[in-house]
Amino acid sequence: MISKAITITAAAAISVMFVIGSAKAEGPGKLIVNELSGKCLDVPGISNKTPGTPLQLYDCEVNGFEVNGKESDQFWVFDRKGQIRNTLSGMCIDIAGTEKDSLIQVETCDTANPAQVWIFHENGFIENEATGKCINVAGTPGTATNTPLLLSECEVGNPQTDQRWRA
Repeated sequence: MISKAITITAAAAISVMFVIGSAKAEGPGKLIVNELSGKCLDVPGISNKTPGTPLQLYDCEVNGFEVNGKESDQFWVFDRKGQIRNTLSGMCIDIAGTEKDSLIQVETCDTANPAQVWIFHENGFIENEATGKCINVAGTPGTATNTPLLLSECEVGNPQTDQRWRA
Protein backbone atom coordinates (compact mmCIF):
# COMPACT_ATOMS: atom_id res chain seq x y z
CA MET A 1 0.00 0.00 0.00
CA ILE A 2 2.85 2.40 0.87
CA SER A 3 4.67 1.67 -2.40
CA LYS A 4 1.44 2.38 -4.33
CA ALA A 5 1.10 5.74 -2.53
CA ILE A 6 4.74 6.56 -3.30
CA THR A 7 4.23 5.67 -6.96
CA ILE A 8 1.11 7.88 -7.20
CA THR A 9 2.90 10.74 -5.40
CA ALA A 10 5.92 10.43 -7.72
CA ALA A 11 3.67 10.41 -10.80
CA ALA A 12 1.85 13.51 -9.54
CA ALA A 13 5.17 15.28 -8.90
CA ILE A 14 6.40 14.45 -12.42
CA SER A 15 3.12 15.72 -13.88
CA VAL A 16 3.45 19.01 -11.97
CA MET A 17 7.07 19.38 -13.12
CA PHE A 18 6.00 18.72 -16.72
CA VAL A 19 3.25 21.37 -16.55
CA ILE A 20 5.58 23.92 -14.93
CA GLY A 21 8.31 23.07 -17.43
CA SER A 22 5.87 23.51 -20.32
CA ALA A 23 4.79 26.92 -19.08
CA LYS A 24 8.39 28.01 -18.74
CA ALA A 25 9.30 26.67 -22.19
CA GLU A 26 6.81 29.17 -23.62
CA GLY A 27 9.01 31.96 -22.36
CA PRO A 28 8.09 35.48 -21.43
CA GLY A 29 6.72 36.29 -24.86
CA LYS A 30 8.05 38.39 -27.70
CA LEU A 31 7.43 41.82 -29.09
CA ILE A 32 5.86 41.78 -32.56
CA VAL A 33 7.65 44.59 -34.39
CA ASN A 34 6.48 46.19 -37.62
CA GLU A 35 9.36 46.10 -40.13
CA LEU A 36 8.52 49.42 -41.80
CA SER A 37 7.93 51.60 -38.72
CA GLY A 38 9.92 49.78 -36.04
CA LYS A 39 6.86 50.11 -33.76
CA CYS A 40 5.12 47.25 -31.96
CA LEU A 41 1.76 45.53 -31.98
CA ASP A 42 0.10 47.00 -28.87
CA VAL A 43 -3.05 46.74 -26.78
CA PRO A 44 -4.14 50.40 -26.23
CA GLY A 45 -4.54 51.61 -22.67
CA ILE A 46 -2.44 51.01 -19.61
CA SER A 47 -1.87 47.28 -19.16
CA ASN A 48 -5.25 46.67 -20.81
CA LYS A 49 -7.01 43.34 -20.21
CA THR A 50 -10.38 44.14 -21.83
CA PRO A 51 -11.77 41.65 -24.41
CA GLY A 52 -12.69 43.26 -27.73
CA THR A 53 -10.02 45.97 -27.51
CA PRO A 54 -8.74 46.86 -31.02
CA LEU A 55 -4.96 46.62 -31.45
CA GLN A 56 -2.69 49.44 -32.59
CA LEU A 57 0.85 50.35 -33.58
CA TYR A 58 2.84 51.89 -30.71
CA ASP A 59 6.40 52.58 -29.56
CA CYS A 60 7.99 49.34 -28.37
CA GLU A 61 8.25 48.77 -24.62
CA VAL A 62 11.45 46.72 -24.87
CA ASN A 63 12.12 46.81 -21.11
CA GLY A 64 8.80 45.03 -20.43
CA PHE A 65 7.13 48.00 -18.75
CA GLU A 66 4.92 50.88 -19.79
CA VAL A 67 5.97 54.49 -19.11
CA ASN A 68 4.07 54.43 -15.79
CA GLY A 69 5.96 51.33 -14.63
CA LYS A 70 3.11 48.84 -15.12
CA GLU A 71 3.77 45.57 -16.93
CA SER A 72 3.71 45.89 -20.72
CA ASP A 73 0.85 44.43 -22.77
CA GLN A 74 3.03 44.20 -25.90
CA PHE A 75 4.42 40.70 -25.34
CA TRP A 76 2.96 37.74 -27.21
CA VAL A 77 3.34 33.96 -27.25
CA PHE A 78 2.80 31.89 -30.39
CA ASP A 79 1.23 28.53 -29.62
CA ARG A 80 1.28 25.33 -31.66
CA LYS A 81 -2.37 25.73 -32.66
CA GLY A 82 -1.68 29.07 -34.36
CA GLN A 83 -3.04 31.35 -31.67
CA ILE A 84 -1.08 34.46 -30.66
CA ARG A 85 -1.67 35.06 -26.94
CA ASN A 86 -0.95 38.22 -24.96
CA THR A 87 1.25 37.39 -21.97
CA LEU A 88 -0.35 40.02 -19.71
CA SER A 89 -4.05 39.37 -20.33
CA GLY A 90 -3.93 35.80 -21.65
CA MET A 91 -6.22 36.90 -24.51
CA CYS A 92 -5.65 36.02 -28.17
CA ILE A 93 -5.42 38.07 -31.33
CA ASP A 94 -8.78 37.88 -33.10
CA ILE A 95 -10.65 39.72 -35.85
CA ALA A 96 -13.78 41.87 -35.51
CA GLY A 97 -15.08 40.66 -38.88
CA THR A 98 -13.97 38.95 -42.07
CA GLU A 99 -14.31 41.94 -44.40
CA LYS A 100 -11.40 44.12 -45.55
CA ASP A 101 -10.46 46.72 -42.91
CA SER A 102 -12.07 44.80 -40.03
CA LEU A 103 -10.29 45.61 -36.79
CA ILE A 104 -7.67 43.33 -35.30
CA GLN A 105 -8.48 42.91 -31.60
CA VAL A 106 -7.87 40.81 -28.50
CA GLU A 107 -10.50 38.37 -27.34
CA THR A 108 -10.81 35.50 -24.89
CA CYS A 109 -8.87 32.58 -26.36
CA ASP A 110 -11.01 29.86 -27.92
CA THR A 111 -9.24 26.97 -29.64
CA ALA A 112 -12.47 26.24 -31.58
CA ASN A 113 -12.50 29.75 -33.10
CA PRO A 114 -10.83 29.66 -36.56
CA ALA A 115 -10.61 33.49 -36.56
CA GLN A 116 -7.91 33.18 -33.86
CA VAL A 117 -5.61 31.00 -35.96
CA TRP A 118 -2.67 32.87 -37.53
CA ILE A 119 0.18 31.87 -39.82
CA PHE A 120 3.43 33.78 -39.26
CA HIS A 121 5.15 33.48 -42.65
CA GLU A 122 8.94 33.60 -43.06
CA ASN A 123 8.57 36.78 -45.16
CA GLY A 124 7.01 38.56 -42.15
CA PHE A 125 3.33 38.46 -43.07
CA ILE A 126 0.89 37.40 -40.34
CA GLU A 127 -2.03 35.78 -42.14
CA ASN A 128 -5.38 34.93 -40.62
CA GLU A 129 -6.03 31.32 -41.56
CA ALA A 130 -9.84 31.69 -41.69
CA THR A 131 -9.81 34.65 -44.11
CA GLY A 132 -6.46 34.45 -45.90
CA LYS A 133 -5.99 38.15 -45.06
CA CYS A 134 -3.06 39.75 -43.20
CA ILE A 135 -2.51 42.11 -40.30
CA ASN A 136 -2.21 45.56 -41.84
CA VAL A 137 -1.48 49.00 -40.38
CA ALA A 138 -4.11 51.61 -41.36
CA GLY A 139 -2.81 54.23 -43.82
CA THR A 140 -0.56 54.06 -46.84
CA PRO A 141 1.82 53.16 -45.39
CA GLY A 142 0.80 53.23 -41.75
CA THR A 143 3.72 54.12 -39.51
CA ALA A 144 2.37 56.54 -36.87
CA THR A 145 1.93 55.77 -33.20
CA ASN A 146 -1.68 54.89 -32.20
CA THR A 147 -2.53 53.73 -35.75
CA PRO A 148 -5.17 50.94 -35.75
CA LEU A 149 -4.40 47.46 -37.08
CA LEU A 150 -6.76 46.09 -39.71
CA LEU A 151 -7.43 42.92 -41.67
CA SER A 152 -6.47 43.40 -45.34
CA GLU A 153 -5.47 41.52 -48.45
CA CYS A 154 -1.84 40.42 -48.11
CA GLU A 155 0.49 42.81 -49.99
CA VAL A 156 3.15 40.21 -50.78
CA GLY A 157 4.46 41.97 -53.91
CA ASN A 158 4.75 45.41 -52.28
CA PRO A 159 8.31 46.09 -51.02
CA GLN A 160 7.10 49.14 -48.99
CA THR A 161 4.25 47.31 -47.27
CA ASP A 162 3.45 47.92 -43.62
CA GLN A 163 2.33 44.30 -43.29
CA ARG A 164 5.74 42.77 -42.51
CA TRP A 165 6.44 41.90 -38.87
CA ARG A 166 9.19 40.23 -36.86
CA ALA A 167 9.06 38.59 -33.46
